[in-house]
Amino acid sequence: LEQTITSAEEHVGALRLEVEGLRSLLVQLELQAAALPEAEVSQAPIGRLRSQRVWPIPAAQFIARFGGDKGDAGQRWDGVLIAASEGTEVRAVHNGRVVYSDWLRGFGLLTIIDHDEGYMTLYGHNQTLLKEPGEWVAPGDLIALSGASGGLRSPGLYFAIRHRGKPLDPQRWCRAPGGADGADGAGYLQPDSQAEHLAESPIQQP
Repeated sequence: LEQTITSAEEHVGALRLEVEGLRSLLVQLELQAAALPEAEVSQAPIGRLRSQRVWPIPAAQFIARFGGDKGDAGQRWDGVLIAASEGTEVRAVHNGRVVYSDWLRGFGLLTIIDHDEGYMTLYGHNQTLLKEPGEWVAPGDLIALSGASGGLRSPGLYFAIRHRGKPLDPQRWCRAPGGADGADGAGYLQPDSQAEHLAESPIQQP
């Protein structure tokens, strides 16, 4: 029993370290992005296009939704987890600049895009990253191929939106291609199917 308790405490501690690591990284990236020169971008800022963005993997199914219980000492999902076959194309939801493209503990191969005005989108658990920090992307540009890096049992995509570090519900921002505004266009896997995708260990290496 003591061994079980110790293992559970270590697991929860590792999850908290992952969350804090991502939070610290986003603060650092926001400061760096503020110092970078601006580019001529004709599209409206992402903050004015709420409910009009297309999902990074169209017509996908959710494994986990924003705010859902992660089952780890009160931890909640700060983004969504989308089911995807390994190697599925992952596309940018809005124009912006890649500010991070590397491995991050708990999130695997992760791409972060800065969209100005304090908005960032995050794409994690990829198998391959196709953009380098500093590159500019447009909506629909191919940025990664989905995978299971960072501890997923089977392939999927972690997708999150942050505004000045605060998590936002992606379902209030994205819709299916050609769908009505606000229609997320994605299904939701049944609990048994969800369990097949969720992380076994938060510290799995690529």
